[in-house]
Amino acid sequence: MEKVESFEVTEYGTDHEIPGRVQGVIKEIIRDQAKSSPSVGIQVTFTGNLIKLTYHSYEMHLPVRQKEVDHAAKSGLDETVKNLKKEFKSRTGDALAITEKKEMANTSVQKVSLNERYMFSSWRFYEMK
Repeated sequence: MEKVESFEVTEYGTDHEIPGRVQGVIKEIIRDQAKSSPSVGIQVTFTGNLIKLTYHSYEMHLPVRQKEVDHAAKSGLDETVKNLKKEFKSRTGDALAITEKKEMANTSVQKVSLNERYMFSSWRFYEMK
């Protein structure tokens, strides 16, 4: 009797595998990073050989505080990249070779209530070499 499969698996595109346990180490470093506030955080995701770092925060009265929030996002992401390189070197002994893809950086703002509450996200992509 033939074994019945519950789903089919189809391959799309080409594999972009990051060697070894690099993804796991990067995820650990970002997860272990101290938060300055419970309403602010930084997440990491991977797309092929790209690392996406996303700064997100829950903000009140964002339109009048846009410059302040943009500055906090920029400094938060800069500090995360600096910490990521330092911690990666100390945990693995290897240097993390990444270059920023500036044309892929962007920001998103969503109003989440009628009371001037907003969800702010700013992200950057880095290519691993």
